[in-house]
Amino acid sequence: MHASEELTEYIETLADGSTRNVPEAAYGPALLSVREVVAGSKPASSSSSSSKSYLSVPYAEKDEAKALGARWDAARKKWYAPQGAELDRFDKWLPKT
Repeated sequence: MHASEELTEYIETLADGSTRNVPEAAYGPALLSVREVVAGSKPASSSSSSSKSYLSVPYAEKDEAKALGARWDAARKKWYAPQGAELDRFDKWLPKT
């Protein structure tokens, strides 16, 4: 590694509040690194937002949403339906347009 290269560390927050390190390949380049989150940076491209459908899940319903396949975006602190998910499962939490 060259002196100018930085290592990026990716951390996943689990449902119980604990964290674990994960390889970059598990999430792809759209995931914010810990350093970027702390610095308040935004991802370089907004293409990741088009692959997620963000949900308005009340805290009391988080376990239900998770059981249906919703994922937690720690950087945005929001639940989302992953790309390819059947959105009708999450209808009650989808934003009304």
